[in-house]
Formats: sequence, C-alpha cells, structure tokens
Amino acid sequence: MMGNIQGAGSMGGIGSFPPPPRSHPLTDEQKSLVQSTLAEYDSENLTADDAKKILSTFREAGIRPGKELRQAIEEAGFDEKQLLDLARPEGGQKPPPGRGAQGASNIDVSALQSLQNILSQYNLSDLSSDEETDLLDQLNNSGLVRSGYMIDLTA
Repeated sequence: MMGNIQGAGSMGGIGSFPPPPRSHPLTDEQKSLVQSTLAEYDSENLTADDAKKILSTFREAGIRPGKELRQAIEEAGFDEKQLLDLARPEGGQKPPPGRGAQGASNIDVSALQSLQNILSQYNLSDLSSDEETDLLDQLNNSGLVRSGYMIDLTA
C-alpha cells in the first residue's frame, strides 16, 4: 500500500536543501481581502475549520504563500504557523506512518485529492524554475509537505 512519496528528480531543493522562500507581492485588493477575511475571526479562538476556510479564501483569490502574505497575517494579529497547523488534516501534525490507531498506514483520501488537485495544475515533465518554486509553495501551504520534502498521504 502506498504510504509516503518522497520527491526526486530535477526539481531544485527536493531531497536536499529547500529553495529560498519566494516572494509573491500582494496587490492592494489582495491585502484588503486578507485583512477583511481575518477580521471575521478571533485569533485567540481559531478552529481548524476556521483556518481551512481562511486559507481556502486566500487560494480562491489567487493569493500565493510568501513573505507579504506572512506579514499581512501577522499584522492582523494571527500566527501564520498556527493557522497552517490548524488547517492540516486532524488539526495538526499527523502521527508518523504506521503509528496510527491500528498501527497501519492508511491513505488519507482528502490529502491525496489535494495532492492531485495541486499537481494537475502543472506540466510536470516541463517545469520552469518559477513553476517548481510555486509548486513547492502550494504543497507547503496545503500542509502536505513534511520536513525533508516528504509528502504524507497517511491517515
């Protein structure tokens, strides 16, 4: 059964050191959307469902992860790491593969669908350097990438 998929191939940074964070400047409209979206939530009482809705709103608006988004989130009084952790399946880090309740690795269908949706946006046989970085940003933002660029699809 499929458990973890570790990246390999020509994508820079995979299996080695991660690439430097990409800067994705926010337009004034996007900054306003970030502020108005976060204003609807209490940073001290944020739930996993809230975090998922927030990140979904950002993705739907074409807002990409980067330094400016991080700054906008922090300026609104939110902790970016907490927001990302809450948005992960089951509200945070998953147990290591094979260490679930029954001790068996099960594929998280939702995580697999997220991975498929992200990968379907790219021609993986002909990625530019910018596309590689954008792909890694999306994988990081989705909560699928673990340390060492390991993609975790276990439930």
